[in-house]
Amino acid sequence: MYKTKVSEFEKQFAELKRVLAKQNIPLENLHVGLRLDPDNYLYLVNDSQPEALNKKDFTKKAPLFAKIFEGKAERDVILTCQPKYTQKAIAKNLDILPVLDDLPQIVGLKAKLCQGNDQKSILRALRKQDACLLAGHQTYGNAVLAIGTSLGLISSTAAIVEKSAQAMVEAQCLGGAKKLSYRISKNYRKLYLDRYSKMDQELESLSAQDYERKIPAAELSLRQALVDFGKKLVRENLTQATWGNLSARLDRQYMLITPSGMAYNRLTPYDMVRVDYHSMKHEGKLKPSVEQGFHAAIYREHEEINAMIHTHSFNCSVFAAANQALPIIMPAAIPHLGSHSGYCPYEMPGSNELAKAVATAITDSVWSCIMGSHGMAVCGSSIEDSFEKTLLMEQAARYYLDVHCKH
Repeated sequence: MYKTKVSEFEKQFAELKRVLAKQNIPLENLHVGLRLDPDNYLYLVNDSQPEALNKKDFTKKAPLFAKIFEGKAERDVILTCQPKYTQKAIAKNLDILPVLDDLPQIVGLKAKLCQGNDQKSILRALRKQDACLLAGHQTYGNAVLAIGTSLGLISSTAAIVEKSAQAMVEAQCLGGAKKLSYRISKNYRKLYLDRYSKMDQELESLSAQDYERKIPAAELSLRQALVDFGKKLVRENLTQATWGNLSARLDRQYMLITPSGMAYNRLTPYDMVRVDYHSMKHEGKLKPSVEQGFHAAIYREHEEINAMIHTHSFNCSVFAAANQALPIIMPAAIPHLGSHSGYCPYEMPGSNELAKAVATAITDSVWSCIMGSHGMAVCGSSIEDSFEKTLLMEQAARYYLDVHCKH
């Protein structure tokens, strides 16, 4: 029975390790516990194969994990890892605060720093949060401890803690990261738990039969391009989970945009949502991304812009957390991005205020925007152009930080 259980999850564990490596999270000192049922568990250490254990043996090998599972019936995965910036935050004795708005949603109001062998403190920190930091645990050392509902989602939790840690550490040379208010963070957490965390599971992909019209070949090709580049965003570690969105101008009336709440790895061309960017009416059963407003505003105001990508990438998020534009000093980036990005202050995602703010930040000469406490957006003449500029923005942010910030 144990061998059967292990084989069923081997591919998922392999994919988890691949994603963590892509996120620059080392596999050394990686520990992952998966509860199959109350009496059977899988336990992975480093880059090994998962081991099947009964409850008694699992408790002996991973007593902290076992104790957490006792109090968390709705969480079946626990992970500890040692990414770079989390290590720096622990060394500085920092809690990871909501300086980016995805942390309060996926993790909670903060990832608290706990003394690693103080089990009561750790359990208390995980009552309402899905991650904490461990300082000096006897087995896991200085580490992120993340809990989640599946192997597919746990890497996003760890990555968002690491991204927020990077923002807090590196933004110190930019004047410091700005913390979101308790009210905003609390509302985000409630909204995520009540609604957004369940959306991907509840939504079904569409097919040609779900449309009253026959989709032309050119439109279908553009839909496929959005699918392909959405997957590339995840592969290139430019966004996490279902965060971010892509769109492309279809013609003078319509745009195509990714749907709200669906994971990139299961999107099909028929899942792309056609939206009239003048009336904001959309076609089909799926809802367009909540950020459709600023995509539409850009297409209305800039005829030469034909695609837009919004991401939550690591290096640009340092500038988002610091609430400032990115000065572009990387020589190879300047001809394509100009001397600086645009910037817009924080507004609620999906709001008219954010749409107006992004539309103001994007001009005829500046086609990128750092979005305060949120992420970044890049426009292009095509979806291919927008993606290449998105990569270049992330590289330019890293270049600036390496030149100006000593940690």
